[in-house]
Order: sequence, then structure tokens, then C-alpha cells
Amino acid sequence: MALQLAALTAIALSLLGFSGLDARSEAGVLVLVDRSESMPRAEADKAAAEVARAADAAGAAEPRRIEFAGRPASPDMPPGSSPAQLEPWATNIEAALQVALEVHAQSPIASLVVVSDGLENRGDAAQALRSARDAGVP
Repeated sequence: MALQLAALTAIALSLLGFSGLDARSEAGVLVLVDRSESMPRAEADKAAAEVARAADAAGAAEPRRIEFAGRPASPDMPPGSSPAQLEPWATNIEAALQVALEVHAQSPIASLVVVSDGLENRGDAAQALRSARDAGVP
């Protein structure tokens, strides 16, 4: 009986939005930010800040942010730490989405947001979006 009561309590708390897990283990928002030369930095920063405000208003954790251009930053690289390594003369949304899939495989994400002008000149974003959808990335 005690075990059933404990299970019912856990289910009720879960339905109310409580989680006893470490917040770092919960699914969060991942933002891919285009740092190519065609994407105005101020506009990208403004859009990423809007995503962070929306996540905060929804009670979610601070979104994780990965920058990309011709190639994506490593998921461990802090934003803005090495823009030249991103090859800013190009835009490869496919490669950025591939990194998102790798992140999702390690720790599921609740939402994926891509901040870009969409002027892709490398890769195949449509194919990468199909792969993300097939992997269950929201």
C-alpha cells in the first residue's frame, strides 16, 4: 500500500509540473544562432534574447545556445568564443542541425529554435530537418 501511495504521489506531482530530478537533466530549449556574414549580429542576438525571455516566462531553464556559420561551434564552446572557426563567409544549417541531433541523442531537448536568415550556401537544410523530425526533435 505504501508503495502504491508513493507512486500515486509521484504521478500527481509530475502532473502538477514538479520534478525531483536535477534541473540539468530535464529537457530544455536549444537555440542555433547563425553567425554568418549575411546575418546581422544585432538581429540574431535580439532574436536569441526573445527566445530566452519566452523560455523564462514559460518557467523553462535558460536555453542552451550553439552558434554556427559555415560550420557549427562545438556544443561545449561558449557563444562568441571563436567566430573565425565558424567560417563566417558561409551558412550551413544542415551542419548546425546535425549538432542539434547529437545534443538531442545525449540529452533530449524540448524545443529547437534556429535563428537564421536562411541564406544557406552549404549543406541541405531540408534533409537535416527531415532527420530532426524523424529523431523526434520538437
